[in-house]
Amino acid sequence: MIEVLAAVRIGALRPVERAAHLVGAVLMLSGVIHFGVFLADDSPWEGPVSWRKPTTFGLSFGLTLITVAGVTGCLVMSPRLRAWLLGIFTRSRSPPGATSWPRRSR
Repeated sequence: MIEVLAAVRIGALRPVERAAHLVGAVLMLSGVIHFGVFLADDSPWEGPVSWRKPTTFGLSFGLTLITVAGVTGCLVMSPRLRAWLLGIFTRSRSPPGATSWPRRSR
């Protein structure tokens, strides 16, 4: 049990797992901030314009990304495959434009 807890430390993670944990934490923080805005605002929780969608997106995808990063660390696979799979999953969970490439002007 102690070995498992020691492997969870952030310093013991691979760079791609560390990035996935960071993106997951940012998404969860975004969900918490949106929930705080909902509490301060008088808009409804349901409907087409509500704070429910960004709150649930941030919390659910952040927790999912952190969980997937933790599970892939326990699976037996090559480091290259783990980095590729976790990198693709992390990129798909990032907000649009957060990791977009800079475009050259014509």
